[in-house]
Amino acid sequence: MTESDEDIQQLSWQVLDIILDKLRGLIGERAIGLLHTVQDADRTQPPSPRLVYDIGNELEEVVGKKGAFALLRVIGREIGVMFTEGKDTKIATEILTVTLRNLGFAYEIKLEDKDAYICHCVFYDILNADGHGPIEKPVCWTGWGFIEGCLSNINGAHHIKWMERDIDAKACRFDVRLSANEWEWEDD
Repeated sequence: MTESDEDIQQLSWQVLDIILDKLRGLIGERAIGLLHTVQDADRTQPPSPRLVYDIGNELEEVVGKKGAFALLRVIGREIGVMFTEGKDTKIATEILTVTLRNLGFAYEIKLEDKDAYICHCVFYDILNADGHGPIEKPVCWTGWGFIEGCLSNINGAHHIKWMERDIDAKACRFDVRLSANEWEWEDD
């Protein structure tokens, strides 16, 4: 499979609305009303990766950095569970590997024994241009949670831990932890 931007679907308002509805459920209508990026968005145009990135940044201003990270990780996890719940392992794994491409977030997720990779994330260039690395802004935590939610249904994974960004391969590597015993409290 050859990677190209054309292979990644364009973000849609339907996808963004799922995220916003879950966010609304967690922080409430009044708090979501504080996100001017959402209020000011032109819904006649598809949402851009920059818009989604800015929503995460604005959420960070409302609930703080750790709050935004936690909220978006939970939302990603809930969406991952929702998409794979009740599916057999093969179908759930296929959903995990192609869904971020179909939603307009990344080319694919690759799974290896104890690793998961988000490949060609549409937000990386924006992060880099703004002087940030992977997982340093809230938007990244949605994909992180999505993998966790899917893997909890696929192999019972407890959580995943970000490990590194391979600049040349355009991939972020996450270590898959199958139990709470693998938790490293000082690092996670």
